[in-house]
Formats: sequence, structure tokens, C-alpha cells
Amino acid sequence: MFLLGLVFFIPKSPAIIYRYLIVLCLLLFLCFGCDEASVWGPDETKDGRQESFVFDSLNRATKGASVGEKTSSGDSAANLVAAVPFALSASVPPEQDADNICSRLLPGSPRGLSCLHCTQPEARNQARVLVNTLLQSCVKNVAISFLVDGTFGFDEGFLKEQIDTLSASGRKLFISFYLLNGATQRQWKGTSINAVGTKTPPEEFRKRLFSDTKLQSDIQQLVLRLLPVIRHAKHAHSDVTLILALEDNLTDKAFAKLSEIVSAVVPTTLMLRFGRNACVGCYPGNQGGIEDGYVEEVHTLSAAMAKSVADGIVSNDGLYYSWDEESAADSAGGTLPTLQDLGAVRDAAQSKNNAFLLWTGEFQGRFIVEERIPIHPSRRNYVMPAPRQISRIMEFLRAGR
Repeated sequence: MFLLGLVFFIPKSPAIIYRYLIVLCLLLFLCFGCDEASVWGPDETKDGRQESFVFDSLNRATKGASVGEKTSSGDSAANLVAAVPFALSASVPPEQDADNICSRLLPGSPRGLSCLHCTQPEARNQARVLVNTLLQSCVKNVAISFLVDGTFGFDEGFLKEQIDTLSASGRKLFISFYLLNGATQRQWKGTSINAVGTKTPPEEFRKRLFSDTKLQSDIQQLVLRLLPVIRHAKHAHSDVTLILALEDNLTDKAFAKLSEIVSAVVPTTLMLRFGRNACVGCYPGNQGGIEDGYVEEVHTLSAAMAKSVADGIVSNDGLYYSWDEESAADSAGGTLPTLQDLGAVRDAAQSKNNAFLLWTGEFQGRFIVEERIPIHPSRRNYVMPAPRQISRIMEFLRAGR
């Protein structure tokens, strides 16, 4: 009643009005208060504000996945953020993006994620969550790879977007592109994927590289399509490597010819690094010679093999692992390594100045689980990473040297 009386009592003198308004404001503040809920919002507390802006960044990263929307793994979008944000600055406001949440960036050799499938339209939301996971890992030298032959489609705008995201805020991006898909080529008899060379037997493909002008042109068109993305990455001061094929099935002579075909349409001013990811023993006749100046990439679960390469790239691509603390049985009756086991491979690789790329098969949706049959990328189930998986990936990347 006292406050109501003050409101309706209006003094006439301007000086008195000024003092009156000051007193009224103070009384209103004391009566109604200013608790934490009114500052941080009805569902937040001061202690929970960091978690709030991490969730906010993830919601933007998934481009429209609402907080209550269920993903293919059954998790809501809001639950996809790890519960243990690393080195978050308490002064970062909620509207800041995830690439600004690290109080410091961890140095060391490049490490990151193999994201071969990430240009597939059906995998787009998952891909943005994986990139957001890379950001929250707070790694300074961050690495990522994409397959760009068309197996998983091709999206120039999306690739440029990820380059901008991962090269901002003091990070150095190490990005590699696989031009052709040798892994699927080995399934040429039954694959439903129709990209350059995937339906051609490796023996025939090796020969056609020398004589088939249509094949040569198709390969060069892949390069020309990728050049604007490479230029964009170079403009962002990224380190770019063009791997001529994912797990190629070539002889050394055939690889030299492929190199000639590709380099013919790459401007020397780009200063582009080329690389080879040979798959020796994967198909009869495969060889693994590395030309001078070429980056070598190996896929392995062996720390010794990882140490056999220097200034290159090491990945567990194609080799599954267990999320559990103990090894799990695989479909062939053996055992899967744990993520901790892969840590030894990562450390061995980085001891020789190699980048390490973590590959997670279930994210790529490669098989119908019951029958282990590869299915077309457009029909795969690209599950969203569970919160625990996101947390484990972050821990794995932060632990690198």
C-alpha cells in the first residue's frame, strides 16, 4: 500500500520529481529483488551457465535440430554435448559459438577426425556435431579428412563452411581430401556406389589409366571441382593434402600415371601437397612406393607401423574399436582394441610428426548390422554420437602430444 501511495503521489517541483524517481526505483528494487534465476533464466543457475552456452552452440551446429527433437540414436539434440567441457572461460557469453569456448588451445602434432562421409546430405547434422566436437576438444592443430569422389556426394559450400569453422580462433587446420575411392573399388562386383573407378576391377583400372581418355578426363574433372575448395582452404592458411585415392589398388607405375593426370590440372602456384594411401596386400598386385615429395598415409592399429611413417598421416580408418574400457569381441571372433589402445598408436604416430585421424565406423553407417552388407550412402543410418562418445573423443584428442 505504501508503494501504491508513492506511485499516485506526484510532486510538482522538477527537482523533487527527480529525487522522487530515484527513491521509487530503489524501493522497487528492494521489494522485488534480483535473484540468480532472473539473471540466468528460469531454468539456469549461475553454476550452469557454461553448460547452457555449450548447448546453444550445439543447437546452432546441428542447424535446426530442436531441443526436443529425437535423433536416430534416440538422444535429443540438447543431450549431445559432452558433460565435461574443457577449459571453458566463465566470461564467455551464451551467444558465443563453440569455437570460442576454449580458454587455451592445446599444442602438439595435428590430430582430429576422419570424416569421409560428412558431405553426404543425410549425414549433415551428424557431421556438424563431429566438427563441433573437434572445436570443443580445444586442439590447436586440428585435422580432418573428406572423401570427395562422389561416394558421399559433394558440397562445395559445406566444405568451405567447415574450413572456416575449423581454421578460426587461433587454430591451424590440417585438411586432407581423398580424390578416388580404392576401398570401394575392391567391392566392384557388388557395390551400388557409382563413382569414378568404383565399378571397375583394379586390374582393368590400372591399364585404363594409360589409355582411356574418358577416364583421365573424369579424374581431372574431380580435381577441377575441388580446386575452389582448396583455394578457400589455402586462403584460410590451412595445410592441404590431396591424397590421390583412399586405399589405392595401384602398382607403382599406375600410381605415377595417376599422379601425372592429376597434377596436369593443378596450378603450381597452389603449392599443394600430394599424398599416397596405398593398401599393400589388400588386392593382388597392389604396391606401395612413395614418390619423392609425397605424403604417406597408413591405416593401422599398430604403434610400430605408425612409427614407420614420418611427416605423414596415420589413421585407424576401416578398423573398428571398442568404446568400453576392455576389449570387445568382433564379428570374426577376435577382439576389438579399445580407444585407450588407439592412444598408443596416436602417440607413436605423433612421435614422428604425423597427423592422426580417428575413424569411427558406426558414425559412417557402413553396414546393415545383421548381415554386414555395405549399403548405399543415401540409405545409411548416420547415428548421432552419444554424449559419452563425444566425451571420450574429446579426451582422446586432448591427450595427444
